[in-house]
Amino acid sequence: MDNLELASLIDDKVSDGIGGVDGELSTVRQDNLDRYFGELYGYEVEGESSVVTRDVMETIEWAMPSIMRSFAVGRHVVSFKPNSAQDEPLADQETEAVWDTYEDVAGFYCTHTIIKSALLNPNSYVKVFFEEEELKVREEYERLNDFELAALLDDDNIEVIGQEEIYTDMGVFYNVEIEITKESGDICIDPAPEEEIVVDKSWNKLSLKDCPFVCHRRQRPHSDLISEGFDPDLLEQIGEDTDAYSSERINRRIYSDENDSFDNDTDKSRRMYWVEECNMLVDFDGDGMSERRRVVKIGTKIFENEEVTSSDVVAFSSILMPHRHLNVCLAELVKDLQEIRTTIMRQLLNNMYKVNNPRTVITSDVNMDDILNNESNGFIRTDDINGLRTEPTTPIIGHVIPALEVLNNEKESRTGISKNSKGLDADVLKNSTMGAYRDAISQANERVELIVRVLAETGFKELFLKIHEVLQRHGAIKEMKIDGKWIPVNPREWKERKHMRAHVGLGFNNRQEKLGAAAAITGHQAQLKQMGSPIVTPMNEYAGAELIAEAAGESVDKFFTNPQQIQPKQPQPDPNAQMIQAQMQIEQMKEAGKDKDRFIKQNEAQWKQFKEQEELNLKAAQEGRERAKLELEYDTDINGGIGGGTYPV
Repeated sequence: MDNLELASLIDDKVSDGIGGVDGELSTVRQDNLDRYFGELYGYEVEGESSVVTRDVMETIEWAMPSIMRSFAVGRHVVSFKPNSAQDEPLADQETEAVWDTYEDVAGFYCTHTIIKSALLNPNSYVKVFFEEEELKVREEYERLNDFELAALLDDDNIEVIGQEEIYTDMGVFYNVEIEITKESGDICIDPAPEEEIVVDKSWNKLSLKDCPFVCHRRQRPHSDLISEGFDPDLLEQIGEDTDAYSSERINRRIYSDENDSFDNDTDKSRRMYWVEECNMLVDFDGDGMSERRRVVKIGTKIFENEEVTSSDVVAFSSILMPHRHLNVCLAELVKDLQEIRTTIMRQLLNNMYKVNNPRTVITSDVNMDDILNNESNGFIRTDDINGLRTEPTTPIIGHVIPALEVLNNEKESRTGISKNSKGLDADVLKNSTMGAYRDAISQANERVELIVRVLAETGFKELFLKIHEVLQRHGAIKEMKIDGKWIPVNPREWKERKHMRAHVGLGFNNRQEKLGAAAAITGHQAQLKQMGSPIVTPMNEYAGAELIAEAAGESVDKFFTNPQQIQPKQPQPDPNAQMIQAQMQIEQMKEAGKDKDRFIKQNEAQWKQFKEQEELNLKAAQEGRERAKLELEYDTDINGGIGGGTYPV
């Protein structure tokens, strides 16, 4: 397959795919957004009420705080599953690292955008990728000598833009302007506008991990493409793109003055191009087997074509439907109710206008000038008071209020969301016990908790697995505080992860319930420990403390220390034991002294005999030495020297 055939295949996939430009899905999303903003329906009658109720907005905005609290307060909405007991510390470490990356790169705004888009549209999308960028920075230096100039230019990434030589009595100096090329790269987590994502028309799953075709189609300026290394000569061949905006993009920018005409900007760097970044299964090499490839197409030209492992787009949805990529959102549950409520409210207001400002029925005896002068407390001149009356209008408010209440109940029944939910109703609270109150709160939150669970089990799991994958390939070593201790984390040494667990939704959304459950667990632990039970260890107690901290929305290491991080203390010597030991040593010494005296006394005779024999030996030795001396002197005198006579031994 050549590039021309590949470009043609991409065009066919984009035009036939789910979410194509200005298709049926685009119409649904635009209508949802119009209902959210309370736009007119288009069949309003001049002179009558044109009010629009905001049921879609109310439903979404009342759901947002509870859902955002689940994802924005505390940590570990999802976490990696360890493969073994030895793998558990590494899995926890990688969970911390991925969460830190998400908070640093995306954080609250990204989470808010993901969730609100999933409530307003059938699907929302997030793109995760590593972006390598080449930056050019200009700097100026003055009065450099030869050595300083040579040291400055001793870098292949530095290019001289301008140079000026200055001759002085001290020598030659240089003023230079240089351009430094810097290469950088960062992980990007980008919530994509829904109209920019096109999915293969045959795909029937929410997850896009194995989808045969996913395209991110967006406009990008010339300067951004050049900084990322795209061929400028090839871009020149494409020329200007007059297809500037889609109707959905214009509709989303509700207060913008944009139109669908192309803004011919004379600044070449701001020239816009439609860039189609595709992740697709295609047999490009002709071996009969499809491989997953990342292909970047601009205009009719293929700029990049490389083999990859998975899609970089993650899909989210709030209400799942079986065997469908496109699902249902909260906005679609109440759109028809909003139109009905709008119709009823308009009729009510029209009726109230007529009741408060009825038309006047007159006869020929009434002065028309007085009738046309609608002044308060004015006069109407007439010859017959019976000839002046108002058109009868029956008030309908008594019929409308029950109808609106029925619609409110229907909306709450469909979504489970209402500012006057059963758990917060004053009449229910007045006659309820604490248990009944909590049950009512739990029932009111069940639908919201299910939405939270769906978001965590589908989109957020896949999102964090994708972040883990990108970090594993491109991440750098960094210091992280884990369990109160700073340690170096190297993502390139991580193992591949495929499984995660979710920790939110289905009964775990209410903070008071979490705190109550944590208090019950830790209280039971304390009772068992007091009874001497061996089943409560320091690590069990630390897990209970971690449960309390997470329920309170805090980090456990702020208040508690992991027992595994505590160095064992050396046992301190007991002062009483030292005193006892010293006393024992003294007693042993005393006993040893008594034994010596006893031994000497018992062996006194032998000791005396030993001393007498020792004295005799010393005396004999002394006499021997004196005798030897005399013999030596005698031999010298008689024989004239040593060796001449008998020498006594």
